Amino acid sequence: PLPLKPGDTGPMVAEMQRAIAKHGFLSAGGANGDFNEDTLRALETFQDDNALPVQPLCDQKCWKALGLT
Repeated sequence: PLPLKPGDTGPMVAEMQRAIAKHGFLSAGGANGDFNEDTLRALETFQDDNALPVQPLCDQKCWKALGLT
């Protein structure tokens, strides 16, 4: 369930990572289902580039901005 935050693991994290990679902020190999430091940096860069609040989590608004439902 959202929000996803550092330390979370599982299929939703992998889905978020694949979406971040699709937008060019994370290497495709980074989609391992582990919300680690690399994922956090990529997420925060995505948030900043898309006029979202830069925060150490992926909430519903960020999830939708990534093109996820």
